[in-house]
Amino acid sequence: EVIVANCVDAATINNSFCDAVTRDPTTGEVTDVQATNLNLSAISAEGLDYQVIYGFNLDDMFDRVLGDFTASINGTWLFSREDIPFADFPEATEVLDEEIRFPEHFLNFALNWNYENWSAEYGFNFQSSQFRTFGFPAIDREVIEASPNIVNEQKTGSAFVQYLGGAYTFSDKWQVSLRVNNLGNREPFFGAPQDDRFRPVSAIGLTISLGVNALF
Repeated sequence: EVIVANCVDAATINNSFCDAVTRDPTTGEVTDVQATNLNLSAISAEGLDYQVIYGFNLDDMFDRVLGDFTASINGTWLFSREDIPFADFPEATEVLDEEIRFPEHFLNFALNWNYENWSAEYGFNFQSSQFRTFGFPAIDREVIEASPNIVNEQKTGSAFVQYLGGAYTFSDKWQVSLRVNNLGNREPFFGAPQDDRFRPVSAIGLTISLGVNALF
């Protein structure tokens, strides 16, 4: 779909995208699309990546040894993301920020605890709401954003996905672990493109895994 759209959106049909499209010589109907990697004229991205890691313990507060904690947070605040397929046709620029795969905010948080042979981890990731469709031409994006009803229908809503895990180490050769993914049993984005139908989680839902690590 993107290849065909870029073929006809360019200033002329003499471009690499049209070269990948085969049409019926009589009807002009598209009969085949060669899905290969095509170089874009340019990619523009602006944003802020951040990471904070903090280690601490609560021994003094509770006057007993409670183990060590490590909290970490990392994410991306996306200001803009654009693909420019044709240098001589900037009007065909694809504005990708806030579209599927490119949320304005993406954040990971993890809290780890270690005490003697025990360890545990809680974490979550957050994605802000995104347009379900991928690859709006810039002019279409302006029309969509000017229509609140369309925006509400085309967006996924934000996503908050949690996990919880723990482990016990018997020795330097044996460890047993337990992990629960997708604690809230969140569903994937409804109506996302085929390649993104399992964002931000798989269709399996909540999963529990038990693991044994052994060194022989």
